[in-house]
Amino acid sequence: MLVYSAPKALSLPPGGRCPEGAEEECGEINCRYTKTIEPSVCNIMERSKKQTRRAQTLRKNMTKEEAHLWYQFLCRYPLRFRRQYVIGNYIVDFYCHQAKLVVELDGSQHYTPEEMEYDQKRTAYLESLGLKVIRFSNLDVIHNFRAVCESIYQATEEQTAQKE
Repeated sequence: MLVYSAPKALSLPPGGRCPEGAEEECGEINCRYTKTIEPSVCNIMERSKKQTRRAQTLRKNMTKEEAHLWYQFLCRYPLRFRRQYVIGNYIVDFYCHQAKLVVELDGSQHYTPEEMEYDQKRTAYLESLGLKVIRFSNLDVIHNFRAVCESIYQATEEQTAQKE
């Protein structure tokens, strides 16, 4: 086990990060924090610069359905939602940390066998982190917007009630 002391001014995020200057020892890059770490558990939620840039691009270029859900419901929701948020190796459409909830909007490309298999793998990974994943088709957002909002509301209520 490698032991490093953390500067008092920095607080560690969940999962921690590798210490500055220890990239060679633990094999991680883009380190910002220091703590006592074991190389095998180093940073499960690491966000690479490439993923972060991709998420920023996706936020700037939301689909019509994502923009509708965001601007008409989620951006004003009492619990904070983030859009195009990096979790592990994936970028999720919307994420609420307080409710541990991921909301995904699926366009027509998600209904090919390859994409369905990829989505199942992705959902399994997110659920392994203790997150609940709910999916809606773009058509649901267009034709049943109220029902989508009610489903999200119900899911956040269930998830936050479980935490108490």
